[in-house]
Amino acid sequence: MEERHYFMVGMPAGGKTSHIVRLYSQLIMNECDMIYSLSDGEIPEGYTYIKEQINKMESCQKIMRTLENVYYDMTLSLVDKKNEKLSLVIPDLSGEYYRRLVDERFISKIIADRLKQADEILFFINTETMEKEDRLEYDKLSTVELIENLGDDEKQKDEDISGAKVIESEKATQSQVVELLQIILNLVRKKTRIKFVISAWDRIEKKIPEEKKIPEEYLKKSLPLLYQFIISNTDKMKYEVFGVSAQGAEYDDPEEMKALKEADVEADVLAKIVMPDGTVYQDVSRLLRKRE
Repeated sequence: MEERHYFMVGMPAGGKTSHIVRLYSQLIMNECDMIYSLSDGEIPEGYTYIKEQINKMESCQKIMRTLENVYYDMTLSLVDKKNEKLSLVIPDLSGEYYRRLVDERFISKIIADRLKQADEILFFINTETMEKEDRLEYDKLSTVELIENLGDDEKQKDEDISGAKVIESEKATQSQVVELLQIILNLVRKKTRIKFVISAWDRIEKKIPEEKKIPEEYLKKSLPLLYQFIISNTDKMKYEVFGVSAQGAEYDDPEEMKALKEADVEADVLAKIVMPDGTVYQDVSRLLRKRE
């Protein structure tokens, strides 16, 4: 059985948890025609948190973000339509952890090792929750200083790390996202496959013309600093850009929820993934498909 390791990355409110919950929901509820199915037919034991969030999502309630300082590996045993089995290992960390990584240059050894082992990195970005910047720049603190902070977690937590910045706002900036990507590339130190996932695509597509609904084109226009960094570092990564709407609708928007109710449309059927070429599928597990 093939085993692939993924690593999910993203700042707070990046959309990682929503995607995980929708993935599990589709696998269990058979909400659409999927390329994968659970080999044992149900969520593994011990995933009570995921089950609770699925119930919230199915009721169009806002789901909880991953708790800070909580880390666990999700292992999915899947089978495709050719009956080929696949084991996916996806570590889940809160966006606050990645903010801390950018601010303090701290990363635990176990997380660093997981990053280095990953076959693919899923880098989640939510432009709808990002803070606009008057000036685009990012800190050039060296990778050496990051590596020096590897080691004993508890000891590092209590240290006053020189140069650390405290971000009071929950919103991430484009500079921070670039900086996070830079840190990851320098840490991994090998050419890495990265899938950039633009979350909340249902909100984004309402604002852009039909002919421009290609995820990479949107990324290029909306986050120029990040895009410039990406194309300047293709020697370090092989990248693709996807759009994802895990919820299918904005649950906090009364007007939108009213319109769905009047149209007798369930939000789950509006969940979608937009492939790099603009092709749209309801099956969000396509993000995990190995692509050449």
